Formats: sequence, C-alpha cells, structure tokens
Amino acid sequence: MSHFINPDPSQLRFERKFHIDQITRAEIENIIRLHPAGFHEVFPLRHVNNIYFDSNNLQTYVDNVDGVANRTKVRIRWYGELFGDVAKPILEYKVKRNQAGAKSQYSLESFTLEPGTTIRNIHAAVTSSDMPEDKKHKFMQLRPVLLNRYTRKYYASADGQYRLTLDYDLHYYRIQENNNIFLHHHVDRRASIIELKYPFDLDKDAHKISSLFPFRMTKNSKYVTGVQGIYK
Repeated sequence: MSHFINPDPSQLRFERKFHIDQITRAEIENIIRLHPAGFHEVFPLRHVNNIYFDSNNLQTYVDNVDGVANRTKVRIRWYGELFGDVAKPILEYKVKRNQAGAKSQYSLESFTLEPGTTIRNIHAAVTSSDMPEDKKHKFMQLRPVLLNRYTRKYYASADGQYRLTLDYDLHYYRIQENNNIFLHHHVDRRASIIELKYPFDLDKDAHKISSLFPFRMTKNSKYVTGVQGIYK
C-alpha cells in the first residue's frame, strides 16, 4: 500500500517509541518532568479515536509485522467522544519510509458511529469531502478493521525542538463493514506508550534525548497490537 503517497522529504519526521508496562503512569509522568530536556505539558489531554482500514488480505498489518521499509497506514481520526456524532473527522494516510514518517490529511464530513453503523456511513463522509478523486477511489478498496481509543498527554522540550506524547488507557474494538455491535472489546490499562517526535534534521541529536529515559526503545504499533488482541 506504499503507492498511496510519495511524501515530500521536507515533511518527514522521526518517531522514537517506548512501550512501558512495568511502572505506574504517575512514575512515568515524573520521569518526563525530570528529564534534562525540560519537557512540559503544552496542550490539554484529550481522547484520541481511530478507525484503521486495510485491504482484504490485511496487507498493511502484514507489512508492519514484517518490517517493510516503505508502507502506508490509513485511518480516520477524531477527538472527544468515541460513539455518537463524530465531529471533525480527519482521514490520514500515515507514510513510513524506513525510520521516518509523514502524514497526508483530509477533512471529512461528520458521520455517526454507533451500533448498526456500516461502511456506507463512512463512505458517504469520504465521497462528500474535498479530497482528490483518486484518493477516494483507493480508499473505497479498503475495509474497516480496528477501532481504538486512548488518552493522550502532550509535551514539548524547553527549546521547542522535540515533542513528546504519552498515551494510556488503550481500548480496542473490532469493526467491520456491516453488523457492528462493538461488543468484541479489549482494554489494556497497564501499558503506556511514549512517542518522541522531531524533524528529520534533528535525528543526529535525538539519541541524547532518548538515551536519558530509563526505558527501552521499542517497535510499537497500536494497529498491530489491536489486531492481535482482537482477532487472536
């Protein structure tokens, strides 16, 4: 699915991820506050919701598990309540090029997510959007696979060069094209995920930031984790 987007190199950024489940969230937040880079909260916490889409043979999932260097993840993201009227949804194509990534985003019309929601609700939001017709056509070839939700806190370093997010209270739901009742549900309250994010040109110095965390850097994908937890 890497054919969806060919990102401008100037838009690429790096992410270093840490999956943590051995200490409490309060301890993690204290470690962030005491980091020499001077991380501080820069945005109120909020709930992040995503619907992930994949091909019939789950090619995005397979590419991620296999570590394919060039791949694309497709999702619809919104903030706030999970069910009910989905306000200001954004269709995102998240591109991975080796260790760097970029996003292409398109605003969608609102739709409703509730028991009984079908792919037609989502298709209507996409077809009425201003995104290019070729992107719409490619999207219609995908199917919804995973719905997830988590709480996110936002931080920035004192110099403003590095951003950091802390995700926790991870919920995963099975979602399909029809007959959705959202009863197949997995919750991970133990895990927290830190993502250190920075521009492409700062990668040489990023190890100085990441090495001062007492956490082991990991490969982590909420999509892969959710698929493995819901469809096992």
